[in-house]
Amino acid sequence: MFTEPRIILNKDLKKRSYVSFYFDGVNHKIYTGNKIGLDIYPNNAKVFKDRKRLLEQLQSEIYVRLKDGRFNPNVEKLDLTVQKIINDALDRKLKDNLSRYYKNDLKYVTRAFLKFLPTHLLKGSILDLKTRDIESYLDSCNTSNSNYMNKRTNLMAVFSEISRMIDKDINIVKKVKRKKIAAKLHETYTKEELNFYLDYFEQTNTHLYLCCLVVYGTFLRPHNEIRILAKKHFNKDYSVITLSGFENKSRVIRSVNVPKYIIEKLKPILDSINREDNIFSLSPTPFNDDYFRTLWTRAKKIMLEEGLIRKEQTLYSFRHTAAVKYPPDEPHIALIKKLI
Repeated sequence: MFTEPRIILNKDLKKRSYVSFYFDGVNHKIYTGNKIGLDIYPNNAKVFKDRKRLLEQLQSEIYVRLKDGRFNPNVEKLDLTVQKIINDALDRKLKDNLSRYYKNDLKYVTRAFLKFLPTHLLKGSILDLKTRDIESYLDSCNTSNSNYMNKRTNLMAVFSEISRMIDKDINIVKKVKRKKIAAKLHETYTKEELNFYLDYFEQTNTHLYLCCLVVYGTFLRPHNEIRILAKKHFNKDYSVITLSGFENKSRVIRSVNVPKYIIEKLKPILDSINREDNIFSLSPTPFNDDYFRTLWTRAKKIMLEEGLIRKEQTLYSFRHTAAVKYPPDEPHIALIKKLI
């Protein structure tokens, strides 16, 4: 026997809301979907409307299970031992739409952290883990402030996932002291350098040349935006590139104008391929994630040996140069000459 589930919704978002009902004479308060095997976390919502919607979803799912006899009040509780819950949280993060590099970082840091912890902590509850345990690990691999902060950030992502899983804030990583890191410098190019490098790459590596040119002219990022460009991303006259939320870092639909001097370079390629074909691989499958990173590393090594480039100048320097010095819709003089 059971009563119909009802929502207990607190207008104060700092206080938890839940779904309440009686089952076989026992009062149950359900705060998350964990007990019915669903990822529903109303109390993680920061907006009242969203919390209400999630509670209604939770209420509906509970009612269905009560009605068809699937609700089991004796479901085994979530295993909160440190090793189990952290590995479970990592598995959940790895199923998200994240870059391959970020997933690898998460795996490396999480596994290194678990290896660092003594056995008695691994077998203990995640609720008993202390901030000092996190600090001890970070201090043990503190080769630089940047390395320290990267590991802190990755651990924070995993612990945030744990907080969602158990519907309780586990903020021990947030309490770890921060360290200042120097921003990575992508030194901009002078006009002469801009001309020289584009000419140099056009003669030595066509793909790297086109990548640098599109980075400079559209502000798109080389590795996960330009690398995946296919004919389908361009409009009819190739003057606009549109990327979906899954295809760019901002996770929203992004459209950028394509300067005429880039259209002139890409038109012969785009005219010759099918809609699904990538502009570099000339097939529906783009080159691997490291393609432009590898091309740039190889080219820069040679250029450094020959004194043609400075260490702080990078592939992203083309983007930074366009942003702070020379507008990409006004082609530099070398490009103007080539288009006449």
